[in-house]
Amino acid sequence: PGGGVRLLGIPTVMDRFLQQALLQVMNPMFDAHFSWYSYGFRSGKRAHDAVKQAQHYIQSGRRWVVDLDLEKFFDQVNHDMLMA
Repeated sequence: PGGGVRLLGIPTVMDRFLQQALLQVMNPMFDAHFSWYSYGFRSGKRAHDAVKQAQHYIQSGRRWVVDLDLEKFFDQVNHDMLMA
């Protein structure tokens, strides 16, 4: 509340190994359900791709481009409910 510092978590080698193993198994299952227009932390997509797509929308006559950032989402979410 009112600002603060997020504690730095430095993963161990085993943490990184398990994270990568889970990513390789779960990413194909979940990525298929994400919107094609989602660029954040997606394999094969980068911020530059999102900017190019936004420029394309503007050139085609659209007037709004929306950028959402969930940076503080996990600071506000009920962690007990999330874990359940």
